[in-house]
Amino acid sequence: MKFNLARKLPPGYAAVPLGFKLVMLFGALLIAVVFIYYTQDVVSQLKDKTRRDVRLYVKLYQVALSDQTSGVATSLIFEEVISSVSFPIIFADSSMSPQYWKELDGIADGMATDVSPDVVARVKERMNAFAEQGNSVEIVSNNRLFYHMLFGDPKLVKQLQLMPFVEVGVIAVFTLVGFVGFRNIKRSEQRNIWVGMAKETAHQLGTPLSSLLGWLQLLGIKLPDENVSNGELTGKEILSRMETDVHRLERIANRFSLIGSKPTLETIDANDILSDLVEYFCKRLPHQGKGLCVNFERNEPKPVEANRELLSWVIENIVKNAMEACDSKTGVITISSSISKDSKTIYIEIKDNGKGMTSSEMNKVFNPGFTTKKRGWGLGLTLSRRIIMEHHGGKIFVKESEPGKGTTFRIELPSKI
Repeated sequence: MKFNLARKLPPGYAAVPLGFKLVMLFGALLIAVVFIYYTQDVVSQLKDKTRRDVRLYVKLYQVALSDQTSGVATSLIFEEVISSVSFPIIFADSSMSPQYWKELDGIADGMATDVSPDVVARVKERMNAFAEQGNSVEIVSNNRLFYHMLFGDPKLVKQLQLMPFVEVGVIAVFTLVGFVGFRNIKRSEQRNIWVGMAKETAHQLGTPLSSLLGWLQLLGIKLPDENVSNGELTGKEILSRMETDVHRLERIANRFSLIGSKPTLETIDANDILSDLVEYFCKRLPHQGKGLCVNFERNEPKPVEANRELLSWVIENIVKNAMEACDSKTGVITISSSISKDSKTIYIEIKDNGKGMTSSEMNKVFNPGFTTKKRGWGLGLTLSRRIIMEHHGGKIFVKESEPGKGTTFRIELPSKI
């Protein structure tokens, strides 16, 4: 498990360019600023127009109250002009008691003499709010104060004031949808590339492996029986081990062929897979270092619904990484299995005393291309996570890790108990 922050991106893997992200962000901000500026400018113009209309209505009201104005003109002013206003307006007498109101949200147009005291109280609340905003003018005629005229912003102004938030929200949603869509397209492309490469690899390996098995069988027939007394392997024993490795290569090729396909799941004992892997690695430990050891203590059965080949691949990949991270003389890898208290989840843990990881490395260990190896594309753990999550409905994560002390990976699978 050698990890660092230097990422090596494999062919076909393309992250979203930083320049593209910045252009999208700048474009979204620019559009938002333009919308907000334009909307606020329109709101300001509407407010100015409302105040001009109010001044006009006040003058007309003063004319209507004048002794020189005829009854016909007064009726025209009240019925055709004053009553046609489209913004909230309240007329109060000289003692600030509401007399008439119009266009108040949630309150029907009316007069104080025609409604209940509760309605008048609600109108007074609106009237006080208008006064606090400075939206109040006096109607004076012949040096006498007749009414206070209080007004609010038209409904259109309120709607326009909310528009910037709506616009910014819509822009943010579309930007997010575009970014997520672009990322999903790239991920889909990457997945198709790796699926195609995996299947092609399996296909290309199939023919020579079949041929090798045939040659090994023929070689076994022609090899003479040997009597060896000094403990050395005979030719047929060597041949048998070679056949075992070739069969293992067949299994690996089969694993690649399963990528991108829906695997067949069966109920198996997780301990069987773990013990088989430990046995396989222990036979090869002399090549890894005399002090390196892999421990596994078999206990009660752990039935899970899984694909044996794919689950073996995941655990094998983690163990191989652990072997590379450990010292060849003092390395210890411990594999264990347990079950949750409610018996619904099987836990598989692979712990080593290797180099360990920083918290930053732990967060990126499953990212495609994340590796410190001189060879390899950093896809082992990425594929492992996909196999566990998508094909087995489980979880895989770094349970704990500390530089210089080692790392523990945990796999969680649904139990079939």
